[in-house]
Amino acid sequence: MKDRLERTLSVILVGAALAIAVGMVHREFFAHTEQTPSSRDFGQTYEKNWMDLLASGNPQGDTAAPVKIIEFSDLECPFCRELHKSLGEVLAADPKGVVSYFVHYPTPGHRFAIPAARAAECARSRGRFDQFVALVFEKQDSLGLKSWGSFAHDAGLQDTTAIVKCAIADGEVPRIVENVAAGRKLNIRGTPTVFYNGWRVQGGASTEEIKRIVDRLKKGSPPFATADSANE
Repeated sequence: MKDRLERTLSVILVGAALAIAVGMVHREFFAHTEQTPSSRDFGQTYEKNWMDLLASGNPQGDTAAPVKIIEFSDLECPFCRELHKSLGEVLAADPKGVVSYFVHYPTPGHRFAIPAARAAECARSRGRFDQFVALVFEKQDSLGLKSWGSFAHDAGLQDTTAIVKCAIADGEVPRIVENVAAGRKLNIRGTPTVFYNGWRVQGGASTEEIKRIVDRLKKGSPPFATADSANE
């Protein structure tokens, strides 16, 4: 009887510990993904030389658009994937008002980030950068399982062998080196980091959040509501 009681108590304690752990993970995950511009501390930081970054980024959209968004991104980063998807939806809804610039910032903790960036640059030289990046983000869970040649084929690239060679090469890729150097100069510590017409944001944002930021910038207002502008 005593042994049975001890086993029952042990099961209850283990279950309680697991429930607490799951609850903590759930809170941490959704605290990151469910933050909004009105509840997060964006700091209202402005980079005065932000336009210097445009030359090294890969533009998607009309470069004459009044709102320019620069995304420092890692192709293995799940939050970068969600942000890139949101940006695509904003661009599709407002093709003349917004342009997005993709800047490589592969982080050391992601095994496939640099090979993916190399392959993407190879795809860029063949006019398929946007398609390749979109596909890598879409199939991000397959990195390391799906071959680079298969990624290239699915992105509409005919010379799949060249993409594979780019991905596994050891030499430096000038654009990636330049992108990383720019990020370090700006003290970027994680991805995604985004600049909305020079205003800096650490972390992702939903489609609706980005649309609100874009609308404020078009009106000449700072991108994020403050106590003084909350009633605008």
